[in-house]
Order: sequence, then structure tokens, then C-alpha cells
Amino acid sequence: MILTNIFFTHKSQLRSFLRRQESGFRLKSISSFCRKYFCKEFIPKWSYSTMKEGFVYILSNSKRTVLYTGVSSDLLSRTFTHKKNEGSIFSSKYRTHFLMYYEIHQNMYKAIKREKQIKKWKREWKMNLIRSVNPDLNDLWNEILPEGRFHF
Repeated sequence: MILTNIFFTHKSQLRSFLRRQESGFRLKSISSFCRKYFCKEFIPKWSYSTMKEGFVYILSNSKRTVLYTGVSSDLLSRTFTHKKNEGSIFSSKYRTHFLMYYEIHQNMYKAIKREKQIKKWKREWKMNLIRSVNPDLNDLWNEILPEGRFHF
């Protein structure tokens, strides 16, 4: 059975694919199979160069008591949707409309990896990260807006 040119985004897709095979092909460990065939080194290098840049951002509410970490390929429009209470359920519930921090990454893969890393952090570590760039905890919305553009 040749499994080249097949890309699965989740292990569940791989399991369902294997169940459908008439040959009865079975693996001892699906995770070892995924590591072997679908790891970062297996993905062609050209796919990284054509990917969009990614942004990791941290939003907060007006009292700076709640933090929301997210990732997007378009920081401006994503922040705007959060400001309109349409970003996410968590964001609209806790009113996290103020952009406190953001990072730019070469591609979405690196941005998602960084977002997951930050989400595991303690609140104090996140606040130290925000204060390293934004010591007064101001909203950075005006910083990301293009010249002469105040609204959409």
C-alpha cells in the first residue's frame, strides 16, 4: 500500500482512511505513522514560502482583568471583528476588545505554534510579555491602522 501524496490534518481522518482499506492494512501506532510521514520535515519547503504571514495577538477588556490569546493571518480585520463583538464567544462574553500585544510570524504554522505556547503560560508571564512592549497597557488599535484610516 503506497501512502504518498496523501495529507491528513487529523488522526481521525487517517483512522477512517485506514478502516476503508480493503487490504486490511493496520498500524501498531497511528501516532508513529503520523510522525514518520506527516512531520514538518516531510512537508515540502516550497509550501512554507507560499504561506501567508501569521499574527499572534492578545486582547484584554477595559479593566485589564481578562486576557484572550488568538492567531490570525489578517490582524486588522480580526481585531475589528472582536471590537464588533463578533470575534468569538469568549471575546464577546468578556468584552475583550482592546489589542494589548501582537507578534508577526513568517507563516501560520509558526504563529499557531507560538499561540499554543502562550496559551499554556501563566497570567503573570503573559502580563510581563505585554508590558515589555506596551508598559502603559494602551490599546494598540491605532498603531495597526493604516495612515488616514479610522474605521472600515
